[in-house]
Amino acid sequence: MKKTILVFRVGQLGDTLVSLPALQLIRESNVGSKIVLLTERNDSKLNHVLSWDVIRPTGWVDDVVFYKPEKQLRKILSLFSLYKNLKKYNIDIVYDLSPERSRYQLIRDKIIFKVTTRARKILQGVVLPKQGKINGKLPTIEAEWLRLLKIVDPDYMYKNNFTLPPTVLGYPSSVLKATERPNVMIGLGLASKMPAKVWALENYLLVCNKLNQQIDNLTFYLFGSKAESDYAEKIRKQYSGVMHNVCGKLSIYESATLLKECNLYIGNDTGTMHLAALAGTKCLALFSARDYPGQWYPLGNQNTILRKQVECEGCMLEVCDKNNMCLNNITCQEVFDNAIEILQ
Repeated sequence: MKKTILVFRVGQLGDTLVSLPALQLIRESNVGSKIVLLTERNDSKLNHVLSWDVIRPTGWVDDVVFYKPEKQLRKILSLFSLYKNLKKYNIDIVYDLSPERSRYQLIRDKIIFKVTTRARKILQGVVLPKQGKINGKLPTIEAEWLRLLKIVDPDYMYKNNFTLPPTVLGYPSSVLKATERPNVMIGLGLASKMPAKVWALENYLLVCNKLNQQIDNLTFYLFGSKAESDYAEKIRKQYSGVMHNVCGKLSIYESATLLKECNLYIGNDTGTMHLAALAGTKCLALFSARDYPGQWYPLGNQNTILRKQVECEGCMLEVCDKNNMCLNNITCQEVFDNAIEILQ
């Protein structure tokens, strides 16, 4: 039977990318049903990539309702406006694909959805078991992309079967011409909005030079936002081989197309890493220990994760006060050896 489904998702690039497999499963499980996305409205002054920017090109949703997060005094008026906007859809099911929530937030959100949609079924995730260290170390948390898939189907078993819709992939001919394809292509994600997630630039340069000595006809592509272009340019100017800085020059899905062509992605825990994994490219991901292991690992089981346990793991700092000790414990030799193993 055809239904009307509301999907709630907010967040920026990386947060939204990890929700795409769940959204695809909702679409495939409800052929012919109308799917409406509820998400936050972008503040043009901030110039952030938000959920609608990522989801709209997929064609997996039929309509969108925006809301603007309000301060406490305006929340009642905001909820009334949301009720009016959602009432016309006659929502049957709500999939709450919101980021990590506390028990209180889940209950609050369920009440809000019940009041504003009158849906007969509201499906939500579970509270993550973040209870601190066990025997001196943080436990591994289920990957966020899998947690979201299990909201749609609690018994879901991932089979490495996610594919981006062909309609979103735009061939970046200005960067890569089919007649000039290098023997080996490696994508790099060097920067992050959080300095605590960044492996040192000089380390990347050393690894790139070592790989260039080992691999014939190797080309690197530097991915990131326009704001990260100058940072990426520092390594491009020092590197002795072929390296293209495409930061800010490609759309999200043009970047995905180029990443799909790459033999490997090496980089920090960023939106680019998640995009590479969604494109089916193997990731060599360098994780800080600021958060629980596992939660933000990229899609699939074909990836290699380098993360070092340190005494201060789980700090959740955006700027490390220990000179990124956990990341600096990842050696250039480790990254080089793992890259060679994956490429072979």
